[in-house]
Amino acid sequence: MRGTTLSGIALVALCAVAQGQDGEAGRAACLRFLTQGEYAPRPELKTLDGLEAHPGSGHPAQGELVELCGNGFTVAYDAQQAIVSYNAFDRAFRLPDSSLFNEPERALAEIRKRTRFSDAELARRAKAFFLSRIPDRERRLFKRTDSALLSNFNPIWYEVSYVEIPTDGALAVYPNTITVGLNPETGEVVFYRATHVRARWTEATPVDADAAYAAARALAPELTWKEPQRRLAFVEGEVRPRWVVAGDDGKQIVVADVDAVGGGAKVVAVFPLE
Repeated sequence: MRGTTLSGIALVALCAVAQGQDGEAGRAACLRFLTQGEYAPRPELKTLDGLEAHPGSGHPAQGELVELCGNGFTVAYDAQQAIVSYNAFDRAFRLPDSSLFNEPERALAEIRKRTRFSDAELARRAKAFFLSRIPDRERRLFKRTDSALLSNFNPIWYEVSYVEIPTDGALAVYPNTITVGLNPETGEVVFYRATHVRARWTEATPVDADAAYAAARALAPELTWKEPQRRLAFVEGEVRPRWVVAGDDGKQIVVADVDAVGGGAKVVAVFPLE
């Protein structure tokens, strides 16, 4: 971390090595991810030997990543051998006639006709899949934030998203997210994105929730503001505690960011309400 380490943070420095012992451990982790556990996406694989390693891309907080490219798929891991991505678009759901996307109702009807699984079953499969594969699963808690059928392009998948919430005495964890995409016709996982940043805030911040609420309200007193949510932010190489506060006036949602140490507040996003 750059500068003075903030009290209450535990952060493991990340760096990935694509060769040697670390590379072998990473390949083994990828093979387990693909071949073992519930709804294993490629149980027929025997080895990943011979696949070329490339630098992966992701949020800087994850550190360097290593990506392996196979026949029809890619899989990537971080320095702790946690899997951070998987793409298998060769097995994704596709409409044979892309012109159907010019008529969304017909496209959706065709998708629904071929879909064999309910939304609830696809969401259940997504949760079972990632819970059997995330590191430190016994001490982490995730909340589902969204689920939707993405049907405006080929390939198509049913996407379920989760965010990690604090547990085990932590006041905040880095906003780790997990997204699982499934083929709605076969139920197979064809898309996976995850962050597993080891950052936790365990001590009270100088700026508490009441102060964060007041700072957000001062930005726009006419809005109705909700209860602040504590988060961690990765800024210029350092993890910092923040408060995220949302307010609305019936026409738009305004998201404010409040520094939990210094108290500075600013609007970071505005979303119109439909």
